[in-house]
Amino acid sequence: MIALSPLFAYGSFMAWTGRWRSWTGELMLGPLALPITLMPALAVFLLGIGLGMTEVVSSTSPVAAVALLLVIAGLLLSFFTPRWWGPRWYREAERPFEPNLRDPMTAMAMASSTPAPPRGPLPPQFTGRPIDSWRGSFVQRDEKGMSTALARNGKVEGRLNLYEAGVTFVAEGLATRLEAPPEPILVESGDVLDVRVVPAGAGPDGKKRRGRGLRSLFKRLVIDTPEGPLLFEVQRAAVVQREIRDAL
Repeated sequence: MIALSPLFAYGSFMAWTGRWRSWTGELMLGPLALPITLMPALAVFLLGIGLGMTEVVSSTSPVAAVALLLVIAGLLLSFFTPRWWGPRWYREAERPFEPNLRDPMTAMAMASSTPAPPRGPLPPQFTGRPIDSWRGSFVQRDEKGMSTALARNGKVEGRLNLYEAGVTFVAEGLATRLEAPPEPILVESGDVLDVRVVPAGAGPDGKKRRGRGLRSLFKRLVIDTPEGPLLFEVQRAAVVQREIRDAL
């Protein structure tokens, strides 16, 4: 109990001083203003309970009763947060708050309620049923850079499709509902110079790239074109390589 109290107290302090403001746009914290309503009360409540359990304060001490009243007050404030409540930066902030799309729960909720963006027409030779199709990612870069929690750093998730006329990659998934998806990648069969497999986390040259966070363990597929190499992460990259080579 006592160990949790400083965590709630620290979060409340950061929120009141304005050092932590992103919570205003988060699905779980923002609507009830929990960091400036319930969290401070819970910090005091857990401290009081912990002191009572360790017998630092006696069972007849009013500390527990005061802590419980604070929790009740925090709950009421969270459900009926008046405009005069909270730090100055919060009271004077523009409403409604912008959703924090770096928060996974918020990003998922926003994406689920946002319609998929319209997709432009593809050339006739790249429509219809493909020879084969694979879920994967187009690797733009390996450093951090994407702006939502649903998007993987430096990668665009979608589907790699193999046609007799060539290869396409079309962005798909919930992340495309929060950010404008890139245009489909179209590579005609005559422009496929080579199809290679490089180690996981490597660039088109086969050398490991520096990156942050969790890295995929899948080997990467490289499609060489006259404009330069295209780098993808797909499962069973060697099988995909063989299928594309056999077809094209």
